[in-house]
Amino acid sequence: MAEIRQEQIVFGVALALVGALVLTRDAPPRPSRDRGAEAPDLVRFTSPDVASASLARGADDLRRALFSPPRDTRPLDPLGFQPPPLPPLRALAPAGPVGPSPRVYSRLLPTYPVVTEVEGLFDVSVDEFEPDGFSGGFGESSFGGDLDDETLGQLAQLGYLDVPGKGVVEKIESQFLDAEERRLREQTYMSLYDWIRRDGGADLQFGRIENEYPYGLRDADRRSEPIQFVEYEADRGVPRFPGSPPIEYERERLTDFQLARNDTNDLHQRFHDLPEQPTPASVEPMLALGADCIDLRLEVDGALEMAEDVYTRLAGFLTEDPRAGLGLARVFEAGFEFERAFEQYEALMERFGHRAEVRVGLARLEARFRLFDEAEARLRSAVAVERGSWLGHAALGSFLLERGDLVGAREALANAFTRLPQDPRLASERLRVRLDYGAVLVALGEVSTATEVYGDAWRADPESQEALAGLASCALLGNDEARLSLPDWLLDGDANLAEGFESLGFDLLLAGGLLAAEAGDLERALGDLAAALEADPLRVAEASCALSWVAERAGDRDESLNFAEMALSADPENVWALYQRGRLLLERFDTLEAAATFRRALELESDLEDALVGLGIADWREGNTGAAELYFERAMLLADERLARVALGADVAHLGADPRADVLGLRGINLLELGAFLRARDTFNAALAASPSDPVALGGRAWTIYRLGDVEEALIQLRSIDDALRARPEDDPVRVWSRERLAALAEHVAKDVWSDGFEYSTVGNGWRRKESAGPTAALRGGTLVLSGNFKTPSGEATFYRDYAASEFIAIEASIKVSADSNARAGIFVSREQGEGARRRVQAYAGVARSRDGVGQIKTEVPGISQTDWRDLSAQDFPFPADQWVRLRIERSGEGADTVVTIFMDGIPVLEDVPMTNLARGNSPLLIGLFAEGDTGRRVEVSMDDVEIVRIHGT
Repeated sequence: MAEIRQEQIVFGVALALVGALVLTRDAPPRPSRDRGAEAPDLVRFTSPDVASASLARGADDLRRALFSPPRDTRPLDPLGFQPPPLPPLRALAPAGPVGPSPRVYSRLLPTYPVVTEVEGLFDVSVDEFEPDGFSGGFGESSFGGDLDDETLGQLAQLGYLDVPGKGVVEKIESQFLDAEERRLREQTYMSLYDWIRRDGGADLQFGRIENEYPYGLRDADRRSEPIQFVEYEADRGVPRFPGSPPIEYERERLTDFQLARNDTNDLHQRFHDLPEQPTPASVEPMLALGADCIDLRLEVDGALEMAEDVYTRLAGFLTEDPRAGLGLARVFEAGFEFERAFEQYEALMERFGHRAEVRVGLARLEARFRLFDEAEARLRSAVAVERGSWLGHAALGSFLLERGDLVGAREALANAFTRLPQDPRLASERLRVRLDYGAVLVALGEVSTATEVYGDAWRADPESQEALAGLASCALLGNDEARLSLPDWLLDGDANLAEGFESLGFDLLLAGGLLAAEAGDLERALGDLAAALEADPLRVAEASCALSWVAERAGDRDESLNFAEMALSADPENVWALYQRGRLLLERFDTLEAAATFRRALELESDLEDALVGLGIADWREGNTGAAELYFERAMLLADERLARVALGADVAHLGADPRADVLGLRGINLLELGAFLRARDTFNAALAASPSDPVALGGRAWTIYRLGDVEEALIQLRSIDDALRARPEDDPVRVWSRERLAALAEHVAKDVWSDGFEYSTVGNGWRRKESAGPTAALRGGTLVLSGNFKTPSGEATFYRDYAASEFIAIEASIKVSADSNARAGIFVSREQGEGARRRVQAYAGVARSRDGVGQIKTEVPGISQTDWRDLSAQDFPFPADQWVRLRIERSGEGADTVVTIFMDGIPVLEDVPMTNLARGNSPLLIGLFAEGDTGRRVEVSMDDVEIVRIHGT
C-alpha cells in the first residue's frame, strides 16, 4: 500500500474537527449553575517569561517530522560558542581646561588611544615631578643652573669675566646680550628692585630704598629728603656691600628714582596719591583701586584696610550710586565679616532695591552660604527689575552654570551676550560673560559656536589665558577652526614665544600638555602637565586625568590606573576618571571592581553611553546576559538619538555619526548566548550594515546561522572571514579564531550520538556479551543488569559493542552497583587482539567501583604506559552503592596526539592521558560495561541511558 503523506492525515483530522463543530452548533445551551451572589475566587498566577521560554531551543529540536518513528541517533548538542576576539572598550580622551558635560562625553570624546611606548617615561613618581626634569614643553626651565668652577675658569681665560663691578651672570650677559635683550633684563630687575639713576650715569643701580614710608618721597614737603639706598647685585639678589649702612644720595645727585614695580608698591602708591576728599574726576580711579585691593588682599598686606577706607570715603560722596556701598559689602565678605556684609546689603536693598547689581551682590553672598534657592530667586528678581540689563542675565547664567543647569545657563548667558555694554571700563566684565558663555556651550557640546565666542574673547583681550585655553579646548574637541586659530607657540610648546604672557597658568599648561599628547610628543606632554601641577596643586584631579591619558598613550597602563585613582582621591565625582578606571580594570579582567566603578559613573550621569557599554560587558563576562542586554539596549538607544541629531544637522557629523557597530556586535554576542538567535542575527546584520568588515559581527552572524540550522552556510561564512582577512598576518587573532571555529564546527557536525535506554524486552540492539565467567546480562524494567557469581579466578564478564578505532569518540552511561557486590564493575574502552589465552590488550581505559566501594581508574598502553587500577579520593570522588553515578570516557585528538579523559558525574578525574594505540590499527574497539572478580565473588551492576558519540556514517 502506498505510503500516506502526513500532511493528508493532518488535513483529515482537521476536517473531522470542523464537521463536529458544525453539527453541535445548534445544540441547546447547557444550563449553568446558579452561583447566587457568591464572588468568584480569584487566583493569582505568575505569568511565564515568554521571551526566555523558547530562546534556548535550537532549530534541531523541531526537525523531527510528525509521526516519524523515534531514532536511536541524534546530532550532538550544539557546539559551545566561543566569541571572536572582541575589540577593547573604546576610550574617552580627557577634556581640556574647558570640558563638555559628562552627558556628551560619548559624543565628543570617543577615541582609541594610539600607543607610543617611551621607555622610562614614568620612572619618576608623581610626587617627584619637577618641570625642569623633563625635556621640551612649557615646563622646561629657560635659565641655567649655577656655573661650576671649571666653567668659570674657562670663561675667565676667554676674558668674559673681565668686567669690573658686575656679578658673574651680569658679566657674561654684558658680553653676549644685544640691546633688546639687555632692555628686557632691565625690565625684569625693575620689577624686583627699587632703583636710582645717578646724575651723569647711564646705568641704573638696583637695590632697596630704605626711607621711612617711601610712597611720600615725591610729596612737596619731602622733596629735599635724601634717598637712603642699599645697592644689590641684581643677578644674585644680595647686597653688594653686606653689612654696610644705606648710602644717602642727595636729590641733586640723582636723575631719577623709583620703587620696584610690584603689586604692593603699586597699591600703596595709588592709595597715597588719592585726594583727601573724592572729586568727580577721582571716582573711577578710587573704585578701581578698591577693586584691586580686594583682588590682591592675599598678596598685599593691608589691602583690605585700604579698600575699606576708599569705599567709605566714596559712600559719602556717591549718595545716588550703589557702587561704593557694594564695594564696602565686598570688603566685609573678603574679610569674613559676614554679618556686616548682610547688614550692608540690607541697607542697599532699602535704598537701591530697583538696581540689579544690588540684588546680584546679595544673591552671591546667599549662594556662598549655600542658600541656593534664595540666591536663584534673588537673581531672577534681578533680571525682572532690569530686564534690559546684561548684569542680571550674566549673574543668573553664571550661577546656573555652577549649579549644573546647563540649559538654563545657556539661555541666561545668551541674553547677557546680546546685551553686553561697549563701555571700555567694563572690558573685564564683557570678557567674563564671554568666557562663561563659551563654557556652557562647550558643556552642551555646541563646539562650533563656542569656538566663535572664545575666538572673539581672545581677539578682544589677547592677554586672556582663559580665552586662549577655551579656544584650545575646542581644538581638542575636534574643531578645525579653533585649531587653525591657535598660536604656533602653543602647538609647538615653546613658552619663550608666548607673547603677552609673563608666565603660563594652569589652563594653558594643561592645554599644551594635551595638545602635545595628541601630537604624540609624550615627553613634552609630561613636562607641560608637571608644570601645570606645580602651577596649581589644588587642581590635581584635572592634571591627574591628563597624566593618566599620557601614561596610557605611553603603554604604561599600571601608571595610567594609578593616575586615574589619584584623580578620584582628589575628586570622587570625576566622571571621566571613573570611566577611565573602570575601563582599565575591565582590561585587567577585574570585572567586579570595574562594574562597581561604571555603576558609580552612571549614578552621576545616567546617559553616559560608554559606561553603559562597559557595564554590559562586565555583566556579560559574569554570565548575567539578561542584565547585559538591558545595558546594551540602553546604549544603542542613546546612540540612535545621537544619529538622529546628526541627521537633523544638530550635531557635529564627524564626531556624532558613529553608529556603534562595536556595541551592536557585543549585543549580538550577548543575544546569541542568551539564545535569542533571530534577534542576534538581526543585530549582527545591523552591525554589518554600519561596518561591513566588522569581524565580531561576521563571526557572530556565522555562528547564529549555525544555531538556526544552516550548517553549510555557517561553514561558508566562517571560511569567508579568513579569506576576507588574507591581508592580515597568519597569526592575526581573528583569522586564527575563524580557522579554529571552522575546523571545530566541521568536526562537530560530523559526529552524532547513539543512545540506548534499554526500552525493550530482550538483549539486542547490537550489544554483545561475554558471560563465561559466571555473571549474565539481562533486562529488568528498562535497565541492563549484569549480575551473578564468578566461577573462575580473575574472571571477567562484559556487555559491549564494537566500533572502528577512527569512529569512536566517547561513551557515557549511568552505573549503579548494588551494596552486596564485592567485585569491580564499571565501563571500559579497549582495543584488543586475539581471544582467550592469545588475547593481547593494545590500549585500555576504564573507570569503575572497586569491591571496597571506592572509585578506581585504569589506563594501559603496552610498551608506553601500563598502570594497575588506581583508587580515587573517596572524599572528592565518592562512588556510593545503590546510587546512579554518571561515568564518561572520552577520546580527543588524532593519531599520535590521541588522549583520553575520564569523567565522574561530569567532573574530570583523569585528563589528557596519551593513548596513541587507541586510534590506530584495524582491530575494533570494545566499548561497554564490565565486571571482574575472583571465584565465588558476587556482582550486581546496572547500566542505563548509554550514549556513544561517534563519527557519522557508521
